[in-house]
Amino acid sequence: MTIPVLIELLELFLAIIILTVFFHGPWQSLIIDMTRQRLFEARDKLFLYAARGNIDFKSTAYNQIRDHINNSIRLCHRISILSYISVGFSKQRNTDSKHHKDSIQKTLASIDDISIRTKLNDIITEVTISLLLLIILRSFIMLIIVVIVSPILMLQMLLRGQYQKILMRISATIERDIRMGDT
Repeated sequence: MTIPVLIELLELFLAIIILTVFFHGPWQSLIIDMTRQRLFEARDKLFLYAARGNIDFKSTAYNQIRDHINNSIRLCHRISILSYISVGFSKQRNTDSKHHKDSIQKTLASIDDISIRTKLNDIITEVTISLLLLIILRSFIMLIIVVIVSPILMLQMLLRGQYQKILMRISATIERDIRMGDT
């Protein structure tokens, strides 16, 4: 090996070390803080929507969504691809628990006013997308997979009209993850 080749190898290893340290250090904190900020903004939208009198502060829907957002903010640092997978494949669904609440989707479906249901659903979708981005951006492998595979999957979902249904499934799994982490 010649000296220029050794220098290039040294530069490569140094770059890999720097990227690894950055990804597992400041990048993780940055992504968590950005996600929390988006969750605070979603909670603020929910509060302002209720403050305008569109929904009662004591309603089940408001309280469930607010609690979901608050728990997401509080447990944001614990959400990862591994926690998502473990909860997704978990056999215990907390359905027989005394503390089990109806899912947010069931509560939203029970709201008669379509405009209220749509607005609350938009807030939940925003929260779900924020948490999904957190899961993806915290895992180097997921980040690479998503960059490679997402254009193909997005096109397929859009062509089939499955985008909203998939977001609801992801939301339900994240909701269970947060509920299990809260105990």
